[in-house]
Amino acid sequence: MGSCYQNATGGKGRKRAEGTGSPRVPIEVFDKETGIKTTYPSMSGVGKALGVPSGSIRMYFSRNTQKPYKGRYLLQKLAGNSLSFHTLVVKEQRVDGS
Repeated sequence: MGSCYQNATGGKGRKRAEGTGSPRVPIEVFDKETGIKTTYPSMSGVGKALGVPSGSIRMYFSRNTQKPYKGRYLLQKLAGNSLSFHTLVVKEQRVDGS
């Protein structure tokens, strides 16, 4: 019988080397209903905040979708990795309509 444990990366077997996998991409989310713009450190952070699987967010970007996500949220990838990844919501600001 094989072992059924999971390691720190959530998978079975060896841990992945540091730096492997996809790097985090900061995402800016603008909520059209509330007028609040929030920056998240990763697609998985956006998924958690919106209550959807992170794969849905990845699919949104892979299809180069231009319409608002769920008819409400405008999502935009930000260039660079200058954000702090120690908190889920890095920056939030209200955007006035005037």
